[in-house]
Amino acid sequence: MLRFVLPFLLAGCLFAGGCVTTQQTRYADIVALQATKIDSLDALNARLRQTAATFQDSLQFYDDIDSGRYYRALRTRDDRITRLEYDLAVCADGGRAVASLPVDELFKPASATLTPAGLERLDALVAQLMETYPESGFRVEGHSDSVPLGASLEEKFPSNWELSAARAGAVVRYLIETHELDPARLELVGHGASRPVFSNSTAEGRRRNRRVEVVLRPEAPEGGPRIEDGG
Repeated sequence: MLRFVLPFLLAGCLFAGGCVTTQQTRYADIVALQATKIDSLDALNARLRQTAATFQDSLQFYDDIDSGRYYRALRTRDDRITRLEYDLAVCADGGRAVASLPVDELFKPASATLTPAGLERLDALVAQLMETYPESGFRVEGHSDSVPLGASLEEKFPSNWELSAARAGAVVRYLIETHELDPARLELVGHGASRPVFSNSTAEGRRRNRRVEVVLRPEAPEGGPRIEDGG
């Protein structure tokens, strides 16, 4: 009897084992499929986040344009470039700017006439320069904005070149006559609107371009031939 029962028991065990193996395989396939789907969804989510970030940047860009921040940033950049260009020009001439005086704080409007407040400003400046650079020479530079002169000013100053030179001349004359600086220590230059430090496209930029600068002259090299000596 046992001979007949034993084969059936073995067959049942084999069948049960086969079912377990098949079920495990199906579970493994399902898990692998879900993992693939999750990876695909993660990749899609990353792409959507990147797209959203791009749209957010675009919206911020247009918001900056609408609010004016974009154009203010452009003006700031342009002003920095202009200032660097001016500093390079000063270095190329030899010398270093040690003071920048706004014209509006020195002179009467649309003129080369120093005001009492402007004279006080120059007095303070001379005291500081003589303390810091007691033996040095200086170049006084007049600068203007790019706006053409009005009819009343043109009668006296044909262009911004003459006006800027006249303002620099008024400062030099005051330093010599009032503070008795040796004229040999001073140079006078009128640059007109040729060397702006800020953009002339705004009222504030034009105001800051109208200035008188005092530049420290480099020391003259000792020895060597001089032009007037025929060297």
